[in-house]
Amino acid sequence: MKERLIFEASMLSRKQHMASLIIDEAAIKPKCVYDRKADTVFGLKDKPDNSAACSSTDTLANRVLCFVRHDTVIFLSFDPCHILKNVRSQFLERELTDGKGVITGKFVQKLYEYQKDKTVKLARNLTRKHVYPSNLEKMNVLRAVQTFSLQVTEALSHLQENRRGDPALYSFREVTPTILFMKMMKQWFDIHDTVYSGSENKRPISEENDPRMVWLEKDFTCYVKNVQEASIASGKGELTSETYHALLFTTKATVEATKFLLGQGIKYVLTRNFNSDPVEALFGRLRSMCGGNDVLDAKAVTIALDNIVKEKAIHPRQVRLMSEIEAEELAAAVPLEVTEQLENLKGHLLDPSPSVTYSGLVYVGAGYLRRLLLAYVFQERL
Repeated sequence: MKERLIFEASMLSRKQHMASLIIDEAAIKPKCVYDRKADTVFGLKDKPDNSAACSSTDTLANRVLCFVRHDTVIFLSFDPCHILKNVRSQFLERELTDGKGVITGKFVQKLYEYQKDKTVKLARNLTRKHVYPSNLEKMNVLRAVQTFSLQVTEALSHLQENRRGDPALYSFREVTPTILFMKMMKQWFDIHDTVYSGSENKRPISEENDPRMVWLEKDFTCYVKNVQEASIASGKGELTSETYHALLFTTKATVEATKFLLGQGIKYVLTRNFNSDPVEALFGRLRSMCGGNDVLDAKAVTIALDNIVKEKAIHPRQVRLMSEIEAEELAAAVPLEVTEQLENLKGHLLDPSPSVTYSGLVYVGAGYLRRLLLAYVFQERL
């Protein structure tokens, strides 16, 4: 594994050496197995050559220093996906407050109970697994994201505004603080999940003074602190100390790491690369190679990891970052007539007709135009 990482690192540029180190763990059941072909015992801990024998009077360590690099800037943070899952679980089980009203997941549970027997639902993706999750179901990130989705908050707002004297909907009159909390958490996760396209909060971050960074530093941080302080003062419940500090710590780290990367000449930052998806994908690959078993043993994990490393060592991933000179050369290779047409498109266009026929013609015509450009204009330059 070490040799493979050294080999891949030798293929990277200076900017690509700024990496994200992800640390996670998976349970392995205690099982000692002797492999006759390999003449190896799996399941025992390797003892260092210079280690001394342990006695029953030795004190066990409860802390470990991960690493020290005096010449490297290191930003530490927690996985946003795990933080969101913890916040969702505590949101459903506890009663928070912002000092103005109650923040509780009971409103989401009441929404589910209200619409579960209806044919047309206000929040289509809201299921029992979202509002009454088991311990295993709490590990699903997608359901945690959907719990704080715009669809659910809009459904709560609709029930608040359209109670119409229904006794079952009377409690929704106090749902405003809960809606605000859910929207804040959704925006927080969207900013930590930036991709190449999507909503305004999910677009790549390319400026140090991006409004989203300011929102994280000031608005969101102050809001979370206010909710925690007010919840503690109420005595009814609050976020756990670990979740609260992880939320603030990760928010600060994301802002600082993003600003640092942009200051080093990186054109844009995708915060999704800060999460633990690659490690989770590795765990999934291990489980699939071991027959889909959730409880792995040392032998199965060792053999699966060896196979993964060998495959990657034979065909290492080609990682390449385009230089500014290459980007300028590609831009100069664009045909002049195409550049002129793009410049003409910058001008003010007439408002399109709202008719369905016109929209269909534009959709089909644009598709044919794209195919023509790909087939003739750009291929002639290859």
